[in-house]
Parts: sequence; C-alpha cells; structure tokens
Amino acid sequence: SFYAIVSTPPVDEISTEEVLKSTGIGFDFAPMTLEKGQEKGRSAADIKGFRDAIVRLKQKDRLFSEEEYGVAFIGRSLFRAAVTLPANITVGPFETRVYLFRNQELIHQYSARLDLEREGIEDTLHAFAFSYPFFYGLATVLMAIGSGLLASSIFRRVTG
Repeated sequence: SFYAIVSTPPVDEISTEEVLKSTGIGFDFAPMTLEKGQEKGRSAADIKGFRDAIVRLKQKDRLFSEEEYGVAFIGRSLFRAAVTLPANITVGPFETRVYLFRNQELIHQYSARLDLEREGIEDTLHAFAFSYPFFYGLATVLMAIGSGLLASSIFRRVTG
C-alpha cells in the first residue's frame, strides 16, 4: 500500500542487482505477487508491464516515493531520514527496514514495525461516520446548509 525509499546515493548505485532483488530494494524489486492462477499464460514482459503500471499508478497517488540523497548523517553513526506520508495512506501496520551498505555489500539490516493510527477528532469522526452513516450524512448536509445560510446573511449585511 505504501513504499518509500530514502537513500544516500541512487538505489542502483547502492549494491548489485542480486542484492537489491533479494532484499526487495527498489521499485523493480518491491514485493508484488500475482494472485494464484493469474500468472498462467503471462509472459515475463506482460508481468513486467503489469508491475511498471502498478508503480506508475502508485507514484501518481504518492504511495510510492523515492528520494535520493535524502539521508542526513548527524553524527558518526547517527542519521535522519524524513518520509512524507500522503493523506490517502491506509491506516494500519507498516514495516520499516533500514539497510547499511559499504562498498556495495550489505553489512547490516534492521526492521521495525510501526502502527499508523487515527487519533483525536479524526478518530471520533471516522468511527461516527462508519458506525452511523445516515446520521453522519444528515449532519454534513445540515452543516452545509447552515454554513450557506450564515455566509448569505453575512454577505447581505456587508453589501446591503
């Protein structure tokens, strides 16, 4: 659902194609599989075209992003990388992986699980909207009507 790459050099300069493929680094090697039975009768070119189309669509929706030279070292062994999360990202668990390469060899890797959740008013509104869709719709219509009437009243006083 979301795949972001932040690297010091460009991804294709980090390591060999075999290492990038085995670790799933890069859009060409991001883990994607066809559903069972879908691969029958498909050529390698068809599957690559399918993968390229998915990557293009996800990049258009900002769900796949790549930032070269986006890692800042703030100490000898301490670094910082910022990833912008788009508004249309799914809520739930995410796996974060950090790889350390030297001379195109994988030295170390670290993985952590992050949970993206709604909080505060966003969580309350989301729960209300999905628990009581009729009342949520009614409330939004009433709010729109009220806002329109209020704006009309204000502009009538200003112009009249």
